Amino acid sequence: YAVLVRDVSCEGLTVDEQGYLYFSDSQKHEVRRLKLDQPTRNVTVAGGNGCGSNLHQLSCPTSLFVDRQGALYITDSDNHRVVKWAPNATQGEVVAGDNGQGDALDQLSSPNGIVVDN
Repeated sequence: YAVLVRDVSCEGLTVDEQGYLYFSDSQKHEVRRLKLDQPTRNVTVAGGNGCGSNLHQLSCPTSLFVDRQGALYITDSDNHRVVKWAPNATQGEVVAGDNGQGDALDQLSSPNGIVVDN
């Protein structure tokens, strides 16, 4: 086995159709991407602006999903929401939760796991 990335608190992994590996770093509050054949060239694609609840920030990102259009869905666990980041976006769009922690129909409680379909 080879180590692709060091010093990462990886909570979630996914691979898209072009062979990019996405991984969440819950301690750095970001999601990074790397090409499997170029592991030293990883880039931040979501968050990376410190811990927070603004749309350009994440707080303990965990699970990930990439759709066919390259949009990245992230469970933003400590913000109790799911955000969608379009390719090359500088901020996310809330697609679920973000109404405080709870069990009401419009709330989430530390989401950790995501699957998206049509």
